[in-house]
Amino acid sequence: AFDMKAAFGRDVHLFDLRVREEAAAAGVAVGTDALVPYLELDQPLRWVDAGANPAMRRSGHFIDTVRAWVAARGGDHDSIVLLLCRDGEVAAQAARDLLLAGFVNVRPIRGGFDGSPGADGRRVQKLNASD
Repeated sequence: AFDMKAAFGRDVHLFDLRVREEAAAAGVAVGTDALVPYLELDQPLRWVDAGANPAMRRSGHFIDTVRAWVAARGGDHDSIVLLLCRDGEVAAQAARDLLLAGFVNVRPIRGGFDGSPGADGRRVQKLNASD
């Protein structure tokens, strides 16, 4: 993602799709252009999956927000849009929606912040040797 931004400059837009609460708690990756949540927490807050996760719904503003952000920077439906979430699943869903809305160069980042799963299905974060 960062190499693409360096190579193509302002025509590449990197969006963090996580809910605001998660981004506030965990931070946003360096180089991210904007936090544009694809999902929102249901209000009033309720829990699903035996209390393991909060219920969420798709944001009604996602596509319009992405379209406005890209247009404000001189881009259009041909601009490269990179989508980043925790594990890549939400980014894939959001990419489909943006493609249906007319964007043509949408790329979800596989593995998201957590990285791609290994052969055993676990996600392993790779650290620098100095870490």
